[in-house]
Amino acid sequence: SGRDRMPEFFEQVLIVVAGAVIGGVTGLTVMLFKSGIAATREFTYQGGYSDFVDYFQRAIGKAGLVPGGIPSTINLEFVMYPLLGGIVTSLLLFATRTGTKGDFGPALSGQLEELQRGRPVSLPRFVARETAAIAALGTGCSLGPEGPSVEIGITISRVASDLLSLDGSLRKVL
Repeated sequence: SGRDRMPEFFEQVLIVVAGAVIGGVTGLTVMLFKSGIAATREFTYQGGYSDFVDYFQRAIGKAGLVPGGIPSTINLEFVMYPLLGGIVTSLLLFATRTGTKGDFGPALSGQLEELQRGRPVSLPRFVARETAAIAALGTGCSLGPEGPSVEIGITISRVASDLLSLDGSLRKVL
């Protein structure tokens, strides 16, 4: 009868609406993520850190630490820029070690495994992981073209599934 089908219909509408909201929130979060990368890149290559690297290079030359100065064939920036990303990532791991269990959480396949096991999302891990990704990408390191964006979407989907108290099969759909 029509009444028996209504709850199923509403469940399907709920999934479509939740998917649309998750997609929109994911898009906005990815936009913030990419803005963070751009700001980090600007700071690294044209801002304060770039000035620091130039100063450091001149100071090494003036101090005579390298006889004859740093050869023009050696670009100190190629070492110093990614070093900043590594330092920021290490500091994040150190600063968040109690809330994140000393790591940034599982990779993409591990996130799917956690979803299947019904484990809740660790928001401190998520924030630390994405901040580290911003630092890495903004300083010239590579993480792959869409890895962080996909992880943002999965995390937002998992949070929405928790808020809506969806069962395992519906969590996988979202």
